[in-house]
Amino acid sequence: MNKVEYWGKHIADWQASGLSQKEYCSQQDIKAHNLHYWRQRLSEDNAPKPKLIPVAVHRAALVRVLLKDHTIIELSSDTLAAALVTLKAQGLIHVAT
Repeated sequence: MNKVEYWGKHIADWQASGLSQKEYCSQQDIKAHNLHYWRQRLSEDNAPKPKLIPVAVHRAALVRVLLKDHTIIELSSDTLAAALVTLKAQGLIHVAT
């Protein structure tokens, strides 16, 4: 049994037990932080991955980008790619992989 199977079984057994995570770990003689780590890791593995949607622009248009801090960036669509690369290089946006 590999680690993924081992911890997947513990997670399923814990969920079926009705015990708190702390109680289950104590009974199974495993560390609660390990169970927590593997719960997160396995849930991330099963989470749907964001997909990029290709966009073709046939003529320049005005693009408005609203950032989390409510900053609005307006630019021509023919400069959008360059602007995104610059923002990423400055650490202002992050690309999901």
